Amino acid sequence: SQLELINAPQAWDLTQGDPNIIVGIVDTYFETTHDELTNQILQNIDTNINVHHHGTKVAGIVAAQTNNNTGISSIGFNTKLITQANGLNTNQALLLSQVPGVRIINGSWLDSCSYSPVNAAVYEEIWNNGVIPIFAAGNGSTCGNPNAYVYPAAYDHTIAVSSVGHVY
Repeated sequence: SQLELINAPQAWDLTQGDPNIIVGIVDTYFETTHDELTNQILQNIDTNINVHHHGTKVAGIVAAQTNNNTGISSIGFNTKLITQANGLNTNQALLLSQVPGVRIINGSWLDSCSYSPVNAAVYEEIWNNGVIPIFAAGNGSTCGNPNAYVYPAAYDHTIAVSSVGHVY
């Protein structure tokens, strides 16, 4: 499974998340009443009436209730979330980073395929204020070239992540 590929069982021996470290997720629609997310989302800043449930899926990967004989297992199931789907952009990441208690910002979206000194400064400010921005590295040739930089993941003060899986 994907959890075994990233050594999640070994990580769970160290931590299973911390309800005092809040993860902010900037994405599309969040189904806050989803069985796996009940009691996991502290606040939902969401005016997006979108049927695309990518945000719900990301929230589940981060903090779905685990060991409940339902659905999926998550990475940090003791973690709490604040979700936001008012726009997928740097300004929304900055606003979410200013919510008290948020220590990590997660975004699975692409801002640009080219560097912006203004956006780079925003992510540096977020980082310097003690919040870690984590963004998707893209999907193969997201910017037309598998070796291209994808922003905001490629800024100095962000952590880039990618998906894992088996090749069939």
